[in-house]
Amino acid sequence: MERVELQDRLRELVLAPPADPEQPGVVGIHGAGGFGKSTLVEQVSRLPEVRERFPGGVLWAAVGQRRTGASLAELIGDLMTRVGAERPAVVSPMQAGRRLATVLDQHPPLLLVLDDVWTTDQLDPFLTGGPASLRVVTTRVAGLLGPDAPQVAVGRMTHDEATATLLHGLLGLPLPDLTALLSLTGRWPLLLTLTNALLREHTTARHPSPPPTTAPGLGVSGATTPRPGASSTTLRPGVSGPTPCPGVSGATNTPGTATSPTPTSPTSLTASDPAPPQVSGASRGGSSGGVRAPMDLRGAAQRLVDQLGADGTVALDPAVPGERERALDRVVQAALDLLSEPDQRRLLELAILPEGAAIPDQTLDLLWSGTGGLSPAASSEVRTTLARLRLVHHAGGATSVGHVLRAYVRDRLPDTELPQVHRRLVEMARPRSGGPWWTLPQTDRYLWRHLAFHLREARWWDELFVVTTDLQRLAIGIPMLGIAAMVADLDRLPDPRATALRARLTRAAPLLRPIRPAAAFADVLLSQLAGSPELAAEVTKFAAEQRPRAALRPRWPLPDVGPDSLTRVITPGTGWLDCAAAAPTTAPSSASTSAPADAPSSASTSAPSAAAASAPVAHQAAPGGSSLAAGGTNGVITLVEATSGTLLGRLTAHAGGVKALAAAGTRLVSGGADGTLRLWDVRRQLLEQTLWTTSGEIPALAVTPSADRIAAVSSRGELAVFDQNARSFTWFSADPLVSCAFLTPDRLLTVEATGTLTEHHLRTGRSHPLPLPSPVASGPAPSPTPGSVAPRPAPSGTTIDSSQERALITAMAVDPVGQWVALSRTDGEIHVHSLPAESVPVASGGDSPPVVLRGHRGRVSALCVSGDRIISGGEDGTVRVWDRYGPQVALVRAHAGWVTSGVLAADRRTLITTGSDATIRVWDLPRLVQETVAGPIDWVNTCALTRAGTELTTGSRDGVVRLWRSTDATATAIWSTGEPVLQCIPAPDNRWLLARCPSRTVLLHRPTPKPEAPWRVEEWSTAAGSAVSPDEDLVAQWDEHGAVEIRSVTGTAFFRRTHSRPVQAAAFLPRHRLVFADDSGTLTTWQFRTDRTRSGPAWPFPTTAGPRVRAIQSVADRIVVIDAVSVALFDPRTIRLIAAAPLPDDPVTHGAVSPDGRWLATTSESGELRVWPLRELTGDPEPIAAMRVDGALFECAWTPDSLDLYAAGQRGVYAFTFRPPRATSRPSAPTRTPAPGPT
Repeated sequence: MERVELQDRLRELVLAPPADPEQPGVVGIHGAGGFGKSTLVEQVSRLPEVRERFPGGVLWAAVGQRRTGASLAELIGDLMTRVGAERPAVVSPMQAGRRLATVLDQHPPLLLVLDDVWTTDQLDPFLTGGPASLRVVTTRVAGLLGPDAPQVAVGRMTHDEATATLLHGLLGLPLPDLTALLSLTGRWPLLLTLTNALLREHTTARHPSPPPTTAPGLGVSGATTPRPGASSTTLRPGVSGPTPCPGVSGATNTPGTATSPTPTSPTSLTASDPAPPQVSGASRGGSSGGVRAPMDLRGAAQRLVDQLGADGTVALDPAVPGERERALDRVVQAALDLLSEPDQRRLLELAILPEGAAIPDQTLDLLWSGTGGLSPAASSEVRTTLARLRLVHHAGGATSVGHVLRAYVRDRLPDTELPQVHRRLVEMARPRSGGPWWTLPQTDRYLWRHLAFHLREARWWDELFVVTTDLQRLAIGIPMLGIAAMVADLDRLPDPRATALRARLTRAAPLLRPIRPAAAFADVLLSQLAGSPELAAEVTKFAAEQRPRAALRPRWPLPDVGPDSLTRVITPGTGWLDCAAAAPTTAPSSASTSAPADAPSSASTSAPSAAAASAPVAHQAAPGGSSLAAGGTNGVITLVEATSGTLLGRLTAHAGGVKALAAAGTRLVSGGADGTLRLWDVRRQLLEQTLWTTSGEIPALAVTPSADRIAAVSSRGELAVFDQNARSFTWFSADPLVSCAFLTPDRLLTVEATGTLTEHHLRTGRSHPLPLPSPVASGPAPSPTPGSVAPRPAPSGTTIDSSQERALITAMAVDPVGQWVALSRTDGEIHVHSLPAESVPVASGGDSPPVVLRGHRGRVSALCVSGDRIISGGEDGTVRVWDRYGPQVALVRAHAGWVTSGVLAADRRTLITTGSDATIRVWDLPRLVQETVAGPIDWVNTCALTRAGTELTTGSRDGVVRLWRSTDATATAIWSTGEPVLQCIPAPDNRWLLARCPSRTVLLHRPTPKPEAPWRVEEWSTAAGSAVSPDEDLVAQWDEHGAVEIRSVTGTAFFRRTHSRPVQAAAFLPRHRLVFADDSGTLTTWQFRTDRTRSGPAWPFPTTAGPRVRAIQSVADRIVVIDAVSVALFDPRTIRLIAAAPLPDDPVTHGAVSPDGRWLATTSESGELRVWPLRELTGDPEPIAAMRVDGALFECAWTPDSLDLYAAGQRGVYAFTFRPPRATSRPSAPTRTPAPGPT
């Protein structure tokens, strides 16, 4: 039924010009469940003018009440695949939403329908980008979109609309009967539709169908045989409660284990003894059987009036939820009266469907075969009957239940029986082979996606753990369904192994997407899971299963894999983050992903300890539960659940960026760039009070452990202290204040940017600078050694003089017992000073020299203290742990950008950091202090191996040339410059190496006989590229104009030639020849001692942009030319093209041929290292192995005598071993047995 008035209102809103063309428009439709919101959107979307306005069509997302976190990200990924885009490899809804926005920007305008949205957290990911596409939101929450959003309220139907709906397909009713039915249904669209279906059913004759055939596996008695591997143990509704997860004492819940049986009703479910095959109840005229004679319409209407008003009800007010539920029960019960008892049972069993999901006919046949003994034909008849009664929706070979009716059947199926139905489906759906679940056909998408849901609802915790942590299943499921779906299966599984797996998958999500060849995805997965002690056994077993095929396996730890101490990466989606706090626990909401009440708990979980003080830029430990708060440049405070990363809410009030956060009991304090200090009620997510407004920004604040005193400082030099929300102390400094910290509730420290440290006694109101010694100011500090410690002499003074090196104080952290203070600076140093005791006179304290900690490159922007350990983060993206008395303890690469803040949670074991990369990262501090990242921090542009293969030479963007021992990844810096090193090539005899930079080329001569001495540097002119002869002391260089030079390193030989076109790459050939390729694709050989050349014809490249030659290599009897998009083989004698083939997918950045000439390795900007069979070069080659890393790869090199392979990339140096496929042994030729001869 078309509701014309509502259609017109919604059509006007949909076609109205956007209020802001740069922002996506949103139109809301709100109303109670079953009032026709979705139907209204469907009708309007089919209007010709709407189709013309949105030529991209309609993209429909069924959200639902419980869809959050990774599950919501999975839904967004599904939307992207429907418009032809690749599913994003992310688990954060906000990240997925940004990817969807990019797709919408490139897509014709469309209607993005967000159906059944409950919270703003569900809505926010869809509201970025794609301004030409309109968001149409249906919701039961009237205030979800705010008062200013254009909205349509959908309520009960008008009298005419209700009459038309009720009598659809019928001739008419007398006015009294019509009026009674309209009153009893309250003109509620859902009840009107159901009532119409009942009237039609009563007035139609139904004839019995032939008895259906027995379901597969049914014997004479009708018992259904489960698939091979299914348990035959009885599963009864009276089973005991859930059992613990694996790893928890008393775990005995193996599927199929018998539990205490209880007497069962005739409809009880058993695994081995289902009901005999049934004939559809509808075809037998309900429970009585036989032909059901049709009733006249008036008699049917009067019967319904009697049924719906049996309890004296005369009229329904659908605005009253209680009345609405009772009326729904009466109407549905009237429909159930037309079904046999077994068929009623089949409807209730649909309560196991996941919210918003449709179950395929084949899977539903399995369920009903197991619970009712139905054959596929009988199941089809039951589906048809239920759909005819409008109790289910059947389309496209799948059955779904609406939101309201799903809630109804879930309430009607006893809680004790709901797990039994889930168990029966699992038993019937087991792979027919009897193998593990990953052997399930990939065409069975429903079970691949929802198996974990059914296992969880069945309370089969052991099998749920096995299924969700099966690495083979992950290797198949992630490319098929996306990483978000697999991570969502791991949610709420309280086992340390599942937690570790979820953390690893979440961190590696951007890398876990399909790759060519498809089998190589298992190698990418293994590379990201290696090194986790919780997963060691599973990883070893899975790796052993991959041995028969070709693969790339890491030899060194991957530099881009987050350290083991990194337990979670959370992306709130709000841009650059400046501060964090362990927030007070928020109130439960629909967005929560807490475990079900009957789920087992991990034995290792412990309650958090008592709260400690919080500080600005998170310099002290903050109290709180399992939620985190983070603020950044957009002025929004984001609240997330610490374990799952689920968005809990956003607090918006600051006009500028949020600079400082701290927990204060059950509240949260924030300081902003707008000069306001605000107090928040986190449970209600409301602004409670603005404590302070000042003219400068508030970069830091501190809270006492009892949360009754708050201190904040401003960039204008003002200190304000608040007791019980009222200001109790004020102090002004001549210089900007950077930080503050409580020593005791009555003693407070502040530090100025220039280094002056002041102690404030709040009880007496006095303030005085502390007499801390200054470092010596005579001359610049020596060049720091990373991780070094330098005590400095201390002349007398009252301030810390940090201006002598133009370094300013950036952060402060105070020892929990008040004995020392650490100050970080803009020059990367951290100064640790002893503090005088409170009872010591001012003049007599602070006479010990400070300890200087060096290692950070650039500003140190985050500082906190844990016992005698100092934790720092800085501009270089690293988090470092220092011993307060000594050198650096640990170093990890923390963020892809600045580390902007660090805070310890109340348990003192969890570190929370934020970064300019817009992420919150959660760390296990005991593990972090044991970790050190090997290798350079900066990216590596080039790599090359010595002829012996024992040393790897690299050049980095930071201008450092390093030598690496291939055995243990130990690197030694041998030379550095102020510009990037673009190319490194060692000499054939390893006595020197060439390093090419943008403005110069240098030869680095190895020191002899003292290896520890500096390398001698010989300056050469700049070049566009270089090559070194493999058997002579010769170096070739060329520039962008076509000039090519060859010179001897130790002799006087010099050769020069000017080519007509720019040279892109070159390589030495035997017999004093150089081969080079120009920008036209022409290959030329130059016999440089006789100055003769030979050129071959340009070969066709599969790109109109022309050739971009990345590398040339001579191997055996072939010249191999690697272009950005292809590879070509040439005859070295005639320069004749032998073969050429495209290299599909991403453009190639470099290539190298293995020493045996069989394999070609290529690198790409997308971070993929591929190995191609060079001897099987065809028109459409397929890589035989591949690996994906985080960040671009620039060069690769094989070792001279093995299949070990190195790659240089944005995140560092990678070392792999290529394992070729095992040769399949041919069967021996059959031998004929001679016939027996005569005896």
